[in-house]
Amino acid sequence: MDREASRQQSLDRLSVLDSGAEASFDGLVHAAAAICGTPIALISLIDHDRQWFKANVGLEGVSETSRAISFCTHAIEQRDLFVVEDAQLDPRFASSPLVTGDPRIRFYAGAPLHLTDGAAVGTLCVIAREPLRLTDQQREVLRQLGRTAVHLLEGRRALMTEGDMRQEAERISSGMPIGLYATDGEGACTFTNPRWQEIFGLSLEESLGSGWADTIHPEDRSAVFAEWTQAAEEAREFEMGFRLLRRDGSLINVHSQAKAFRDPAGVITGFLGFAQDVTSEVALRAELQHQASHDALTQLLNRRAFDACLSQCLQQPAHPGQPGHALLYIDLDQFKIINDAAGHAAGDRLLVQVARLLEAFRSPEASLARLGGDEFGLLLPHCTVAEAEATAGRIIRVLEDVRYQEAEQRFRIGVSIGVVPLLGQGFDPDAVMQAADTSCFAAKESGRNRWHTWGESDADLISRNQAMRWVTRLQRAIDDDRLELHAQRIVPLNPADGDALRAELLLRIREDDGALVMPGAFLPPAERFQLITRLDQWVLQKTIALLAALASLEGIERISLNVSGLSVVDPSFVQVVDAALVDAGPAISQRLCFEITETAAITNVAAAVQFISIVRHHGCTVALDDFGSGMASFGTLKNLTVTHLKIDGQFVTGVIDDPLDDVAVRCFVEVAEVIGLRTVAEFVESEAVLQRLRQIGVHYAQGYHLHRPEPFEQVLAEAMAKRAG
Repeated sequence: MDREASRQQSLDRLSVLDSGAEASFDGLVHAAAAICGTPIALISLIDHDRQWFKANVGLEGVSETSRAISFCTHAIEQRDLFVVEDAQLDPRFASSPLVTGDPRIRFYAGAPLHLTDGAAVGTLCVIAREPLRLTDQQREVLRQLGRTAVHLLEGRRALMTEGDMRQEAERISSGMPIGLYATDGEGACTFTNPRWQEIFGLSLEESLGSGWADTIHPEDRSAVFAEWTQAAEEAREFEMGFRLLRRDGSLINVHSQAKAFRDPAGVITGFLGFAQDVTSEVALRAELQHQASHDALTQLLNRRAFDACLSQCLQQPAHPGQPGHALLYIDLDQFKIINDAAGHAAGDRLLVQVARLLEAFRSPEASLARLGGDEFGLLLPHCTVAEAEATAGRIIRVLEDVRYQEAEQRFRIGVSIGVVPLLGQGFDPDAVMQAADTSCFAAKESGRNRWHTWGESDADLISRNQAMRWVTRLQRAIDDDRLELHAQRIVPLNPADGDALRAELLLRIREDDGALVMPGAFLPPAERFQLITRLDQWVLQKTIALLAALASLEGIERISLNVSGLSVVDPSFVQVVDAALVDAGPAISQRLCFEITETAAITNVAAAVQFISIVRHHGCTVALDDFGSGMASFGTLKNLTVTHLKIDGQFVTGVIDDPLDDVAVRCFVEVAEVIGLRTVAEFVESEAVLQRLRQIGVHYAQGYHLHRPEPFEQVLAEAMAKRAG
């Protein structure tokens, strides 16, 4: 007898096909759907040419489908779970009518039902209409429920009464790793398995009836009852996490789900559900959240959590006639002396002592944080300027009176405090922190151990305030997609180099009124307030997207992107670039040129070397920009594997009238030739300068004499049209 005939014979011996609904099997599919979070769960038995559903939740009115198109036909060939996380991406099922039409299956997970004789007669499966991924725990419970279904199928013929069937289900459920329970229509337990009893700290007798409700923590009890009642009224599953206060005094966190069963009239006849002890998970999550939001040394809030508190405070400004808010930026004076004299361990102990002293000034609504190093922040909600200044004064006096003892040495602690009123400022958190830092610096400059309040009348702060406003403008421009790429062509001075497109990308901001903002206005504040890396990332991703959209790249040789020195030394930016180039592929990567200023390269040679190595690995070229403006130009070239040298425009503009500029340009070209670099001259403004650069041997030139910047997409379109023509 072949395997299929033997399998069919085993199925027939069960005498289960086309039998009526049974509560034990229905309970299994409801439990599977609840545990796996799917709308559909089935016990599917594979007959000659059909799959027939012994139990069904989510496909009411459907009792069978063709075996030829069923997922379960594949599942019974497996020894373990058969999982399809997205059927539309699986060639075996993408065109199936069960995927393209009702019930529009996207996710399927089936536990094969292997009888004791080895025959696989069907599956216990869960189905969803969206892609899904089960956790390891959900997979294991699905296997357990599958084994339970097998026990029920094989014991079914011997169990002639509903009572016998219930006893068998209870016996099987006793070894399950989750707590199972059933209730009547009023919520009184009619069945619990041993694991449920263990979780709730009750005996079997104590678990039956309504006594279990007394174990719910008093603070959670009303919420649990309200959710249970509402779920029943809305005919949806009950799902909730809550606490138990067991009779032995222990506190347990549980997660519970339950499904209501109704009679034909719609009246609830009972619930079937499960409960899991998630105490350790809740404790771990709380600990991780604490670690993520608190400074490890002082146990105060960290900078990230403080920024979140500040953002929330700024989103809820004080109402007219009520006090505003205030920020105190507290910086220890001459803390480095203590670190150097007594060691970092002593410095850490001092920081902990200062943190405890500062906690005395924190009201229940206030937020106190260690912002980094020896800097602290105190956010005072509903506080007038006078009250904030008074608090700053008290902090200074308290810390001034402290003498910190370390071994035989005694130290005084002093602080400088920047006070920033937050009423009506309209700043974002970054701008506020910059104002606080500036005010604190002003306090130090005026003699230390004092405070300084930020105000519009401070001449030295007004310009900084104007720059800070660019933070909001830049972030809004990014969010509103008002950044634009323009391009200036880079022209070869030797016709033999061809006419393929070479261009440098230039960033612009399009204002609401249509005006263009030039980079000279927004790049300095972008660098000052750490937004430049976000702009560099946007330029790279936008460039790759535009190039990827072209039908052909044949007419494009090199597109140059400027990269800030701050981005070059930012490991997260370098990772973004590496990943973006991998996704872009070699055809695009080989047409990208990253321009790094000589000053940035000199400032951090190691970071520049690493960045250049990564982009060169992807086939990109690299230009050293503004060459000649740094202090160690030729020494820099020995350490950097760049491919192009961009001569600083200050030398190019004077190449006709200033002999020193002419000599400098010739020198740069000769050095580039020795080490095999291509040269580019910037700021070419006249035909005379262009001809002189050609005589000297410069390879490429760019400037207004050759091309005024235009939108990059327009430049690309012209290049494609030229190539097609």
